[in-house]
Amino acid sequence: MAKRRSRETADNPNGKLYSILFSSLLGVISAIVFAAVFSFVINAADMAETAIGAGAYIAAAAGAFVCGFASGRKLQNKGLIWGLAAGAAMALLLYGCGVCVCGFGFIGNCTWVPIAVLAASGFGGVIGVNFR
Repeated sequence: MAKRRSRETADNPNGKLYSILFSSLLGVISAIVFAAVFSFVINAADMAETAIGAGAYIAAAAGAFVCGFASGRKLQNKGLIWGLAAGAAMALLLYGCGVCVCGFGFIGNCTWVPIAVLAASGFGGVIGVNFR
């Protein structure tokens, strides 16, 4: 029986695009889950209001790490590049969700989010490629 070729292979250009889109969607979903868990922790622990911003950054960075890890794991080469590409797509998805929910007024408050997302997704891509 012939081995079926996966569409996520590194030599298939459509597989790269599919992997980046799938990884960025997975990263956004995981960032939402991390944010929900953090909001329950803040509510239960009665933390200060300043912890909300830190929690948002941590949730976005954790989701970006998952995004880069999934991209690097699927493509198995050039983890930093593909992790950064998936992180950029994830940052665009996060901004799109933010614009849909809050309008364009929120963009000025989120200047560090793309830097955190790109750094975490690049790191996740490198770990994903080297993960055995």
